Amino acid sequence: MSKGNTDRPGFEKILFAGDVLSVAMCSRNALNAMIDAGEFPKPFKYGLRRRGWLESEILQWQAERIAKREG
Repeated sequence: MSKGNTDRPGFEKILFAGDVLSVAMCSRNALNAMIDAGEFPKPFKYGLRRRGWLESEILQWQAERIAKREG
């Protein structure tokens, strides 16, 4: 997870597909299926052909998955 700027207040780190796929540990198709099913945070358009996710939303998703396992 190397993209983004955490040195400036008010800015949050943005993760791109490669980073998100390594956190979710799934294929791009599986990630898209989870997004469509509402089981994963939706990305936002970052450019014409690029999408990004807020790191906080991905970390929250990960924490919820862990809590569900331990629940």
